Amino acid sequence: MSQRVHPPSSLLGSQLASRYEIRALIGRGGMGEVYEAVDHQLDRTVAVKVLRPELAADRRFLARFRREARTAARLSHPGIVGVHDIGGRAFIVMEFVPGRTLGTIVRDDGGADPSQAARIGAAVADALAHAHDRGVVHRDIAPGNIMVTPSGTVKVLDFGIARAARGSARSGSPSAHGTAAYVAPEQARGEASDQRADVYALGAVLYEFLAGRPPFTADTTVELVQRSALRAPPPLRSLRPDVPAALERVIDRCLAKDPVDRYVQAEELARALRDAAPARTARTALAVPASRLDPTATAPIVRASTAVLPPATTARAPAPRRRRTRHLMLWTAAGLLLFGGAWVVVPAISAMSTGTIHPHVRGPKPVPAPTALTASTSCNGLFSTRADLAWTPGGPSKGYEIWRKEPGMRTYVLVTRIRDWHATSFSDTGLGIDQTYRYVVRAMAGARVSAPSGEAQAPTPLLCLA
Repeated sequence: MSQRVHPPSSLLGSQLASRYEIRALIGRGGMGEVYEAVDHQLDRTVAVKVLRPELAADRRFLARFRREARTAARLSHPGIVGVHDIGGRAFIVMEFVPGRTLGTIVRDDGGADPSQAARIGAAVADALAHAHDRGVVHRDIAPGNIMVTPSGTVKVLDFGIARAARGSARSGSPSAHGTAAYVAPEQARGEASDQRADVYALGAVLYEFLAGRPPFTADTTVELVQRSALRAPPPLRSLRPDVPAALERVIDRCLAKDPVDRYVQAEELARALRDAAPARTARTALAVPASRLDPTATAPIVRASTAVLPPATTARAPAPRRRRTRHLMLWTAAGLLLFGGAWVVVPAISAMSTGTIHPHVRGPKPVPAPTALTASTSCNGLFSTRADLAWTPGGPSKGYEIWRKEPGMRTYVLVTRIRDWHATSFSDTGLGIDQTYRYVVRAMAGARVSAPSGEAQAPTPLLCLA
């Protein structure tokens, strides 16, 4: 977004809604064009996405587009580009973010330092976790939808917009449904997808960010989708040997064909990426061109020439005595453990054989599951419904997780987490008409969760006209 393009366009220099003056083209995508504009009411620079004419002419799509844009506007996270306004001429006004997309970084630099890739991936996963907790799935995570600002801040664009395109009869472009190289296999097959499709896409983005190429390549979109569904990608370390094995395992799990084998929660993925991030060593610093170094890194880079090893000729006369003393101490400790340990091991074996357990050997106390879950539905606007859930706490907890299974799906999707142990109800809005949704609730106590409650079915009304 740092470089502007000035194409011949009827919008260039015009004003939308008598407020937003179009200044320059930022980029093009499957759904339309993005412009840099000036908001004359608030005197600030914004980004304006204008839909393609064929999409703007589809009333069904426009209704979904506005609904999803309103949902995205409710997201408030430093890693998510904010939505400011929705225009009647099928445009959306967003926060303007200067910087480069990951696609531009890969094209210009050819790849990234593993520690930088892990840091950026964890930041994107944090943003996804915020959205997933509020029932919003991106469905089009791709290098072009991830920005890195000059200060190193990571921003995710276009939340919710890909879902709006899914139901449009005129959105035939693969880009409208998600960029083909990063689409999860179940999403490419047209099956119902949940937050794990975003996990797959982020894994594909990180693979390309490190290897300089996507996990799968092909001449046609159909062939690309077939390869991603049936084949394993080339091992990442065969293309980038300096990637740590732990980081490769994290990315491989993201790219699992079956959603069950991936990370279920984006926050779990964020933790795994941070744990797998390599420390910046002298070798890593020298191997990465200066143009690819993390701009936010504050730790000093130690160059190889400053690492001074002790001279090989340093006298070490006392070493044999220290080794003999150390060996004597080790044998003494082993003897104490051998004879003293018998007093612990033998009674423990005896206790196991008699079926008794030592009173202080206990696991974590289980979290009691909620009971008596019920669901009722009602209209919540034009062609929109809601489900009102109520349950009885099974015991002390610190909050609840709400899980929903949509029609045609085989797995539940996390709708939200309620961090209030007093809560006994929840309203799930924005549902479709003439559908049956299924819900379960789990109690939370720190990092522990209960077993699911009994399932409650929520058949929505046949028609809602108000």
